[in-house]
Amino acid sequence: MPDHGRAPEQLIRIHLKHGRIKESIDTLERWLVGRSFDDTRTRHSSDLLMREIGRVLWNRHHFGEFEERLIQLETTHSYWPEAWRRGMACYLGGDLSGAAEHVEAVIREYPGWLIASGLITAIRGRMSPSSTTRQDLLASMSAVKEGPISGFYLGSGRSPNDDEATISLLMPTRGRPGGAAALIESAYSTAHRPGLVEIVLYLDSDDPTRHAYEARLRELSQKFSEGRIALLVGPRIALSREWNLTARASAGTILMLANDDLVFASLGWDASLRSSVSNVPDDIYCAWFNEGRDNHDYGDFPIFSRRMVEALGYFTPEFLLFQCNDQWIWDVAARLGRLRYLKNSTVEHQRKWLDGTDNMPKPEYERRLEHSRSDSFLF
Repeated sequence: MPDHGRAPEQLIRIHLKHGRIKESIDTLERWLVGRSFDDTRTRHSSDLLMREIGRVLWNRHHFGEFEERLIQLETTHSYWPEAWRRGMACYLGGDLSGAAEHVEAVIREYPGWLIASGLITAIRGRMSPSSTTRQDLLASMSAVKEGPISGFYLGSGRSPNDDEATISLLMPTRGRPGGAAALIESAYSTAHRPGLVEIVLYLDSDDPTRHAYEARLRELSQKFSEGRIALLVGPRIALSREWNLTARASAGTILMLANDDLVFASLGWDASLRSSVSNVPDDIYCAWFNEGRDNHDYGDFPIFSRRMVEALGYFTPEFLLFQCNDQWIWDVAARLGRLRYLKNSTVEHQRKWLDGTDNMPKPEYERRLEHSRSDSFLF
């Protein structure tokens, strides 16, 4: 297929959209030639592209030679630092101590690189006898002190006589009252029936912007009095647990994993969602919106039913600290053949941190890494 002058990143995504995995890996390999790993933007782009290729491999169960190609690319290609390539080779060869040594060297040089921190956590998990099974990981959650949870509720919410499903948007947040407010305002402004939409937030009790959150939420509850806004305030804990706490506090039958960097951009998104899932006979499904790109294969913000939560026993699996919650939920539904993509309803993922960039700030990175070290969870 001729590229007609397209940017390599765009060409890779076109290949993936049409299932041309070999061509996407070939294009990625050519694109990396001569690129510098020290360039933050290039590193971020390559991480995203590797992740997207990996998702397609996982979602479509195309392993074998393609998976080996990706592994070989990270193990041998000169784009990645030598310590990373040696660490990958040790990891794949079963030398976990050697892998940890090399990957820690990479983290010292590139402290904000999430893939490295994710791998070092996985290595520690494999080296720890107490973290070898899912049951052990779940049991270890009880050792983490949750602390008191307080909260307040605003708005009237749904009528008890209404038969239509309430949608709950579940949003842990910190340090971004403006971002949280933007999600709330956009969700209610574009909803067909705002009275059947509730938004449940979790906020760390030590958040220095807590008073700003409370003021904005009270203001928004007056503006959108039909809706229901709930704020839970508690200790700083793993993000997966925060999502579970918001799920338990919610009243909806349709639950969405949300972030404070989302904006609802389509009128009637709630009606489209209800219509899309209304014909699922046993109410077991995973839906997702168009996130500003035609992401028909996968969504970062899964939506599923309370019945599915009850069947699984969780909203998000707490043995995953932060990353891959979305992939886990999506894969459960994919294996059941219960996926619903809402192409014509868009939520825009802003993907910005407090400093206005796409890069995770070092303090936040260190907080998450410290959680993963102390609890032996996957990052």
